[in-house]
Amino acid sequence: MRCSDFVLSAALSAGAVGCGTEPAAPEPEPSGPAVPASEALIAKSIAYHDPGGLWDSGEIALRIMESRPNGVTRAVEVGMAPGRGAMEVSRETDAAVVSFAVRGEEILRRAVDGDEELDEAALGEHNLGAEGVMRLRNYYLFLWGLPMKLRDPGTIVDPEPVMDSYNGQDALKVRVTYDPEVGGDTWYFYFHPDTARMVGYRFYHDESANDGEYIHLDGEIENNGLRLPAKRSWFFHSNDEFLGEDEAVSLTVTP
Repeated sequence: MRCSDFVLSAALSAGAVGCGTEPAAPEPEPSGPAVPASEALIAKSIAYHDPGGLWDSGEIALRIMESRPNGVTRAVEVGMAPGRGAMEVSRETDAAVVSFAVRGEEILRRAVDGDEELDEAALGEHNLGAEGVMRLRNYYLFLWGLPMKLRDPGTIVDPEPVMDSYNGQDALKVRVTYDPEVGGDTWYFYFHPDTARMVGYRFYHDESANDGEYIHLDGEIENNGLRLPAKRSWFFHSNDEFLGEDEAVSLTVTP
């Protein structure tokens, strides 16, 4: 839902104005429809993180270090043009360099250590089947694209935010669900009450079961005005188990 602009112009009454006659005051024109408070908060957050609209119009290169409690680390390079649906990903571990490129729903390339001649066993071993590739594409596109991705079609935003706390700080909480064809999880997004900077989020597959995860956001990385959270730390709701950390170590944005 787009925020409607208020109408600022007013027309004077038609007809000539006689000498010495004060013109009649213009009738105020009605403003546009009221914007729900949560939508206004999301718009403010997007203005904080992406004031130039570069997420949808530019080319973005991210280098990310991913670490997991079992000692696995990955150096990940993501190049994307979200407005054109294009993405290239290269994930480097001790075992192999796994890469793919997509445009929209089309897989353009898949490779392991530069080898694109992959059989079904190799595709499965390296999570490069069609489902695995699109899952990774959506993972990087959605999470690194927040809060801008909260304007995607199929996103259902509760109209009113709630003052709450997150990770020991005051925060405005917005509940988000999705059309069934888009997704079935329930999300809660948390924003700084003054700046609308995104400070964290959580999701549930079944909220009554307290499943799903919560994600702390720390620091920022910025280039050409695009300002993204730099570090994500993941935890289970059920037992607060630490699941891993993703940190952007470089960001380059080309308008």
